[in-house]
Amino acid sequence: MKKRMQTLLLIVLSTMVMLSAGCTKNAALGLYNSVLMNIGDKTLTDSSRLAGRREFGSDTYVGTYSADVEDASFEEYLFGNTSIEREGGYKLSICADFALTAGSCTLLLERDGTDPEVLFEGSGTFAGEVELGPGSAYFLLRADGATGTIDVEIV
Repeated sequence: MKKRMQTLLLIVLSTMVMLSAGCTKNAALGLYNSVLMNIGDKTLTDSSRLAGRREFGSDTYVGTYSADVEDASFEEYLFGNTSIEREGGYKLSICADFALTAGSCTLLLERDGTDPEVLFEGSGTFAGEVELGPGSAYFLLRADGATGTIDVEIV
């Protein structure tokens, strides 16, 4: 909580300095959005700690993830961020293929710190769309004793 307050204070002070220096409202909002996105990147699981391989698309909200796992249990934040305005819009398409021979796997969407919403669970194929909106949104992958192949694409 202390870190969050320090970050908020930094954002407010930066915005005040920009506005007093004659920066436009749009420039101030752009800076604020950049700071939020940099902070939001810290929530994602580091690529070196993933069970699989992740490639980001145009930003950290979108990309591909693929893993071949054996009796794996983990929780990974694959994609997402925090922003007040996303250049590519907030409507995203999701394709997931969980070819599991054992265990379970769940793809969830976590928004603004609320309880994660289950998008897909079990084994098989899923295709759908989500509308995110401003704020925090992260795609979370949970596996429990999973054996098989896991593929996720968000565009």
